[in-house]
Amino acid sequence: MNRRHLSIPICRTAVVSGVLLLSVALFSALWKSQPVYQGRALSFWLNELKSQPGQREYLRAKAALVHLSDAAAPRVARLLNYREPKLLTVIRSKAPPAAARILTPKLDARMIRARGFDVLREMGTNASPAVPALVRLLESPDSITRGEAIRGLGYIGPNARMAVASLIALLERDSKENKMEAAPTLGAIGPAARPAVPFLVSSMKKNELPTIVAVRALVRIGYSPKEAVPLLIAQLRADTNSFARSATASCLGLIGADAAPAVPALIDALRDPESRTRAHIALALGQIGPDASGAVPVLTQLLNDEWWYVRQNSAAALGKIGRDGNPALPLLAILEQHDPNEDVRNAAAEAIGLIRSGSQESSGR
Repeated sequence: MNRRHLSIPICRTAVVSGVLLLSVALFSALWKSQPVYQGRALSFWLNELKSQPGQREYLRAKAALVHLSDAAAPRVARLLNYREPKLLTVIRSKAPPAAARILTPKLDARMIRARGFDVLREMGTNASPAVPALVRLLESPDSITRGEAIRGLGYIGPNARMAVASLIALLERDSKENKMEAAPTLGAIGPAARPAVPFLVSSMKKNELPTIVAVRALVRIGYSPKEAVPLLIAQLRADTNSFARSATASCLGLIGADAAPAVPALIDALRDPESRTRAHIALALGQIGPDASGAVPVLTQLLNDEWWYVRQNSAAALGKIGRDGNPALPLLAILEQHDPNEDVRNAAAEAIGLIRSGSQESSGR
């Protein structure tokens, strides 16, 4: 046989073998470089997340990815933009069900995206490495994907500050649903989201955001939204639902002393038949502080309320109002000694101390 012809297949075999060995070596090196949980590499757990329909397998994969947060977070974030190849979509829609089950993955794209979001939520602040990927997803043409990315950034909180500019842009142009998601996410980011304040205030005034949603976000950012007080007063007076009044009162309480103009409306609302609403309104008056002194008579009456949590919050509010709560001292003393609920007794004792110390400070001036 011609040696020249013999050498050609030998060379080809050697080249193919070399390529295979190199591929195996590279794959092995890549596998070894991955972080490991319970003897399994990160890629294994990502694949489990995407392909295993069982709840038990999913929970195992989720626990592993949460444990490997630093390395896993960016790759999990990419799942939020996962789209099924068109061929698989066609197979699902055209093939007989039995064939489709064999030929396509066990999970569809919607379920994979939902799982990715769930894992990031579980990671919380440990998902910080995913922030750049989530910020890129804010540009997705798909509204649902943008919404999931917004919520994911909210779970990460202050470490998502690089997303502030993109979230502000969404406040200006996105759907109402995504604006509703963007506001609390900006609030979760906190003081670093201060550039968003004028946009949140503007959206609130233009009724593009519910006042309550905007106020909660603004307060968490560290801004006292005085502009919201007239809107909340009107809302408090117009609300016919007890729970809506409770939410409005809670927002006024978050604003604190700047919500003093709302005190008369809050006093009127204390007549609410729902005990939880009365408790929330009393709490809000306490958060407003000394400027809520006009509420002392009605708060004193509520110290006799049948519900312990109304008595507790009324006592606490009187303490925070301070020296103007003096008329309530006799009844507070009775509660301190004889109320059947320990929380009420403690609140009354603390209120007595605050009122007396406020009176002493005033007389010492």
